[in-house]
Amino acid sequence: MINKQIPVTVIGGYLGAGKTTLLNHILRNNKGIRFAVLVNDFGNINIDIDLIESQDGDTINLANGCICCSLAGGFGTAMISIRDRAVLPDRVLIEASGVSDPFKIAQYAHLPGFLLDSVIVLADAELIQKQAADKYVGRQVIQQLKSADFLLLNKVDLVLDERRTQVGNWLHDLVPDIRILEVNQGKVPVDMLFGEELPEDLANPETLEDLVDDKQSEKHEHHHDHDYVTWSYIGSSPLDGAKFRALIAGLDAKVLRGKGFLYLAEDPSVQFVFQLVGKRWSVERGEAWKDREPKTQFVLIGLAGSLDGAALDENLKNMILT
Repeated sequence: MINKQIPVTVIGGYLGAGKTTLLNHILRNNKGIRFAVLVNDFGNINIDIDLIESQDGDTINLANGCICCSLAGGFGTAMISIRDRAVLPDRVLIEASGVSDPFKIAQYAHLPGFLLDSVIVLADAELIQKQAADKYVGRQVIQQLKSADFLLLNKVDLVLDERRTQVGNWLHDLVPDIRILEVNQGKVPVDMLFGEELPEDLANPETLEDLVDDKQSEKHEHHHDHDYVTWSYIGSSPLDGAKFRALIAGLDAKVLRGKGFLYLAEDPSVQFVFQLVGKRWSVERGEAWKDREPKTQFVLIGLAGSLDGAALDENLKNMILT
């Protein structure tokens, strides 16, 4: 019987967009997350040599506890082999080939034992418009962009500010709901890509540190680190579910991640699970609270300026039902 669902992230983008550079960046800054990476061909992926500890058949073992698995037997076979490992990875990363459709590849995340977390597509700031207008590959490039939950506009250091703004506006017109993050050499905070992990044991206060910092006396706090910001909330009163959903639906497009548990008045006997990744978000009924204290606790992560802490505070206060 399969109990754990392993989150799957697909990394796509046209040839030369920077997918492997991003992948190496993630593996170097994995923050203790055990990744299983699926690749078409070890010879073409160019995993940084100093990360590799050993190779065993169709698997490369990395020094940080991550692994790379070949797709020689097909996606289904590779996914099942990962699921059947004695030690499961925390997450699966799939690097799609530059000419493939990330959306179609993402469907493998619906196999038993897995769940789709996000589709990340990279675009070359200097070349993406030319590629999209190409009569031979343009349709494919546009389909890749439309399949994204996150779009990383990469290599922005190679274009002037005016050009970067123009490309950004063009992308917003092409895919209006897209969340865009501008990066150089695929260097993006791993927390931004994968968000915060949900604690498995809500009864243990120490596990809440993976979701919010519960060491402060205040119920929420604000963190700033360079170009992104997080906002978190903990509350023990039931919330109006309709108002919460309306709040999430109206968030700034630069809010890229959200995750947590909700205590909603519409059914106070169960916890609701909140997930936001890029343009997708959901509030789904979860397990019964049983002997755990009902509590709302969630975090939002976005680009600098995307989270108005005072407004969020006021919104949450107006959702409380007694």
